[in-house]
Amino acid sequence: KRPRFLYSDSPEALAVLGDPLDFVVAQSIFSHCGMDLVISWVRAIAQHLTPGGALVATFVPGENDTAEKGWVYPGCVRFKPDTLRRIAADAGLRFTSLDWRHPQQTWVFFTAPGFDASELEGQAPSWNRMLERILRAGSSS
Repeated sequence: KRPRFLYSDSPEALAVLGDPLDFVVAQSIFSHCGMDLVISWVRAIAQHLTPGGALVATFVPGENDTAEKGWVYPGCVRFKPDTLRRIAADAGLRFTSLDWRHPQQTWVFFTAPGFDASELEGQAPSWNRMLERILRAGSSS
């Protein structure tokens, strides 16, 4: 694996990476983005994901969506989960809430249509289950 890190305030910067993206992490990013930035980043990431790729991100859930635009820092913004689900669908992605611990935010998956969601069915994703599945697949070859 060769992870690449992108530090940018513009989703257009994704084009410079060249290769499609398998996995993107946005931890504590959407909690500081107005609606305009969340929409533009999710759309851009969706365009650069492999067919089985995923974006895992955190956000602060709320009963109302933020009216803020642009980067909001040091404050945090809130989104309704259904709003993020709609943003994902508009970008051609599936949206799944994850039961991962975080002090104040909620972890979610934005997944491309070819993403193997079998690890998500009825339970939170687990590194141990994934490793066991890989090892079983390797021993049956």
